[in-house]
Amino acid sequence: GFIPGSLLFRKGVSRLVADPLRYPAGLFATLTSGIATIPDLFRLVRLRFSHFITSCYAALRQPPTSTTAENLRHMGLSPRMVQGFLRPFFEAIYVTPLEQQASATFHFVLRMLASGRAWLPERGIRAVPEQLARGLRVEL
Repeated sequence: GFIPGSLLFRKGVSRLVADPLRYPAGLFATLTSGIATIPDLFRLVRLRFSHFITSCYAALRQPPTSTTAENLRHMGLSPRMVQGFLRPFFEAIYVTPLEQQASATFHFVLRMLASGRAWLPERGIRAVPEQLARGLRVEL
């Protein structure tokens, strides 16, 4: 498995943004990354705790109320956190701008990432599409 966080590369420099609840050793690196601020971490930790008291599917059962972009603004996260990490990360996951993503799916995915563990096949990420292709029956 991996440490709970992300290693970001920009202009040849790597920066760690780690989950302070699951990887406290990464707190200093996260705060000195130039991406996350102390208020950002408090807001995200508060969000994480709110996830403990609701079903992981609760937000998905509700009618859409806001976009992810609107939700991040409402949460009061710093522009550095949104532009430097959350926007590129979630736009890569959904392949769509934050302004077109339902906030409910943001909360669902964030919750899954915050509570789960990440793994790669022994042969690396390349093995994922190979494994999928082997398991799919394709007829042309």
